[in-house]
Amino acid sequence: MDPILPEISVSAPLWLTAESLGKLTEQHRARREVLEEKVRTTHIPKFGRIDEFVDEKRKVVLVKTLFGGHDYLGIQEGLVDIIGKTFGLAA
Repeated sequence: MDPILPEISVSAPLWLTAESLGKLTEQHRARREVLEEKVRTTHIPKFGRIDEFVDEKRKVVLVKTLFGGHDYLGIQEGLVDIIGKTFGLAA
């Protein structure tokens, strides 16, 4: 997504003046607005979050579960179902 988002530029040195902090804050706000416009987020209680973005060439899906690891196989099966439905792989 980076190519379509407004740029954030931080100049050296690492400390910020009031003016450069204001500029950085505005850059982050503009970037967040574009993200909120382009990315569809679905929150699933007790599971996690799904972020979806479609550009001209592809569909991108990010699934962030609340739990993970090998001891949560039930959650992982739900993830496989989501992937199948999202990309038309479900039977």
